[in-house]
Amino acid sequence: MFSLRQSGDVMNNETGTRGEDQGADIKGLIQGQGTNSETGLNIHINIDISREQLLKALVDIIGPARNQNIDLKPSVIIDSKETLLTLFTTVSKTEATKPIFMHTLQNWAKFKPVFTPVLFTNDVSVESKTVAIEAGWTVLNVSKSAPNGLPILKYMFKDAMATFNSKYYGFANADILFTHNLVTTLTVLDYSNLSKNRTFMSGQRTNVVGVSDTEAASFHNISTASQARGTLFQTSAEDYFITGKGYNWNEGPDVVIGSLGYDNWLVFEARAEHNSAIDGTQTVLAVHQSLNNTSLYQSHLKDTALYNKGLIRTFLRGLDPPYPKGFTECLELYTMIEDGHVVVRERKVNDYCKVG
Repeated sequence: MFSLRQSGDVMNNETGTRGEDQGADIKGLIQGQGTNSETGLNIHINIDISREQLLKALVDIIGPARNQNIDLKPSVIIDSKETLLTLFTTVSKTEATKPIFMHTLQNWAKFKPVFTPVLFTNDVSVESKTVAIEAGWTVLNVSKSAPNGLPILKYMFKDAMATFNSKYYGFANADILFTHNLVTTLTVLDYSNLSKNRTFMSGQRTNVVGVSDTEAASFHNISTASQARGTLFQTSAEDYFITGKGYNWNEGPDVVIGSLGYDNWLVFEARAEHNSAIDGTQTVLAVHQSLNNTSLYQSHLKDTALYNKGLIRTFLRGLDPPYPKGFTECLELYTMIEDGHVVVRERKVNDYCKVG
């Protein structure tokens, strides 16, 4: 067993510091024992760094034990593994156990451990949390919501970045299914010469009516259903947003999901701030699970439909939001398949897309 101990007389339990100093004299004790050995390993460390820094340093020391069948049970959980993507969403209480979201839970979980799927919810009941955890997701509280109760998107991004260690972080609507080509596309972006911190990717969705349990059960079946009866939706509707680790989510209005216009604003904002904004439509299949008896414009019917528009107008001091500049067709960079490989290309966009 491995454990980490610190000298209690010098440490603040919450901050890991002593007094006003950022560093502290920490004594770390690691005790380990192999499964086939009666001998133990004792290491005493006295260093003048913060507790957080010590924990990160210990990963390199105890990491090899994982490959030697040693029972590793640190008293402080350390998760140093970097995943490719932390992918998160949120869902209303009434939708939490409906078939569409259950499909999404199972679909995103299939990407583990390459992805970390996360549900943001403040549902006081245990229903939505239970189904997510049972599917292998992590559940976090929504830290900041608008007065109308809708989650503010940028704080979900900031919370995800502060909690999980990934190359990329993304939000997608809770009715969107992905396939393996999302992994391929992100891997290509990771190995490209684009600035990782300034990467922003979105794309069009493909509407597929009546996705069955069988169709949602595998990437292959999702692709087959999409090819059989899928319809690529309009360039003004974006249902997922993926950014690099250092993407700036501190600026801009507090747009919420579930209200019109936040998608086009995010794309416009990414372009206006000169980020590496990419249209992933051609290489990322994002299947929207559509219902026969439901309008494709459900968000237009909600009481909160115009909340974002008013918020953005205030931010722009009365000007109308430049929504058309946030359509996917205005993204100067795009991914495509060339000779069987995903590549990133640049295109000339229409004059109406230009930003100052």
